[in-house]
Amino acid sequence: MQLKNSPEKYGAVTKILHWLTGITIICLLGVGLYMVRAEKGPALFQIYALHKSFGILVLTATFFRVLWHVYSKKPPLVGGMAAWERAAAHAGHFFLYICMLGMPLSGWAMSSAFGRTVKPFDLFALPDFVQPNPELAERLEALHGYLAYALIGMIALHAAAALKHHFISKDSTLKRMLPFGKP
Repeated sequence: MQLKNSPEKYGAVTKILHWLTGITIICLLGVGLYMVRAEKGPALFQIYALHKSFGILVLTATFFRVLWHVYSKKPPLVGGMAAWERAAAHAGHFFLYICMLGMPLSGWAMSSAFGRTVKPFDLFALPDFVQPNPELAERLEALHGYLAYALIGMIALHAAAALKHHFISKDSTLKRMLPFGKP
């Protein structure tokens, strides 16, 4: 399997980044929904620490994804798509990237505003994004929540579109991104 993207298909680096960040984000969303309803205690604080660590990992991977797509251009969308489908695909991908950057950045800023330094996997401390500010922390907490629900919706649309292309349009959109798919 080639590392770089080609005009026909995605390369190994793109596929690995796509699936690892996607699975991590879905897990983070599930854990996040659990955390807001869970009883406070030492175990929950450990879950928060892991949630923050994996959130920073997603932020880092997303930056690498953007840089990788500058270096190794994504293949064009498959032929035969209507203009509105192409526009929706581009808008959907753009919004996914906004959420993939906005979620961890808002979480990092929220932690800082609550006066809690983010320490990914307890290896090092990230600089505080903002000064402690309880009012700002509550606003950032709300933003983080809204972005989570927006991201859940976008992931559902993304998956539905991929399945539509595979089962209804019967084109290679999904196969090009599967780990071992052949368009």
